[in-house]
Amino acid sequence: MGEWCMAEGPYSEERNLSDDLDIIPELYIGSVDYGTSTVCVFCLFAVYRNQIRLVKENYYDVVRQGRQKTDSEYVRDWSEFVNGYKVEYGYVDPSALSFRLALWRSGFEYFYNANNDVLDGIRYVQNKLRDGTFKIRKQCIEARKQMSSYVWDNKSQKLGIDKPLKQQDHIADAMRYGIYSYYKTVI
Repeated sequence: MGEWCMAEGPYSEERNLSDDLDIIPELYIGSVDYGTSTVCVFCLFAVYRNQIRLVKENYYDVVRQGRQKTDSEYVRDWSEFVNGYKVEYGYVDPSALSFRLALWRSGFEYFYNANNDVLDGIRYVQNKLRDGTFKIRKQCIEARKQMSSYVWDNKSQKLGIDKPLKQQDHIADAMRYGIYSYYKTVI
């Protein structure tokens, strides 16, 4: 039980892994799964029409690092993370209002609340994985790890409810925020 929703499902390293950036990006989008006491994840995507590539990731684990960061420290980290890229859209966890405000005040006015429709977002990302229009660069180690460990909540499924298990899902959430929000609102 506790079926794997990514590892045995639509994600496959043969289809969804990229050595290099194999598209010429029309634009870049960013996304953030914000956390102050757990993990904070940044994702940067290259977009060419219906093709999307996870170009790079930043995974800050508070427990592993032994130190929490402030909003201003994360804004500085974001600035360094996207240095050299012209990001046109960004999506952040809707519960991270103070961080989004800090980003806006620092000139990153392209950030919006992510569409947090979890099930539809998961399905959308799964479809992009399945048809090969979403690929992850080999350098994105955490994304590759979490694609192999993202599972459905077995207890909820017994009640007839589809819900992911809330563990090792920070990169998956950040990817869902970016991909689903962009394609749902811009395209």
